[in-house]
Amino acid sequence: MPDDATTVDPSLPLFDESAALERVGDDRELLGDLLGIFLEECPAQISALEAAVNASDAGALTRAAHAVKGGLLSIGAEAPAAHARALEALGRSGTTEGAAAGLSTLQALMTELVQVLLAWRAAMAA
Repeated sequence: MPDDATTVDPSLPLFDESAALERVGDDRELLGDLLGIFLEECPAQISALEAAVNASDAGALTRAAHAVKGGLLSIGAEAPAAHARALEALGRSGTTEGAAAGLSTLQALMTELVQVLLAWRAAMAA
């Protein structure tokens, strides 16, 4: 992904629990509920991103990446959100060139994030 708008800071956390808790007023139960909603909605949002990339549809890429970014930011998933933001910027620039590589990176991060979130929820339930 070519320019500064699509460059991702490698030091961003995968999941920032403190930031996520701050967003929900330190309510761990509410955060657990939000994580559950995110985990339910995430596959459809990633599918929409895949469809946009496969169709080389910059507008659909912009919309899908924006939705994914919002969900990720709401739960404190800074690194994946930055990658979604980069995909959104790519779509806004009117192209999908390089989006497949960006999507692949985002998917890998999402796989890791899902495991972290499931472990967090399990620890909260214990």
